[in-house]
Amino acid sequence: MSEIKHITRSVDSVTGQIISRNEYSINDEKGYLFWRNKAATKSFESMDLPNDLKDYEVAKLYRLNSNMIMYRSGNVMKAMQIEHIGKYLCMSDRQVKTFMRNMIARKIIARADVKIGNDVQVQYYINPMFFFSGKWLSLNLYLLFKKELDCYLPVWVISRFNEK
Repeated sequence: MSEIKHITRSVDSVTGQIISRNEYSINDEKGYLFWRNKAATKSFESMDLPNDLKDYEVAKLYRLNSNMIMYRSGNVMKAMQIEHIGKYLCMSDRQVKTFMRNMIARKIIARADVKIGNDVQVQYYINPMFFFSGKWLSLNLYLLFKKELDCYLPVWVISRFNEK
């Protein structure tokens, strides 16, 4: 059997300095670290969706669980528009608009109007505190949810994002 190693690090949340680093292949107590699909999204234990969301709203959010709500068209990823979201979630345009307005008001989803050439494209993003895909929090995603994220991010990260 080949040996697969995994590296863990403890990082000081204020300074960002690495406190400790451990390397192991298989932990006798915990077993084998089985990596999730690279396209998977993470959610954080301390950040639950609001309790008053209806079950169907939670289910719809879990289906949209990426940072930018998008779809694949050939080899290109494109931002989903209301009609795409409605088709994907099996909802009418009216239902989707109501759902999206509700999620935007609750700061679970943000709407961004992005100028691409001469056109303005609407893009929707999910708050990374609820669903986060990838390893890196981008400046754009931070700025969309700045008020919500500043409560959880280390001071040095906030200052670094704000100097750009």
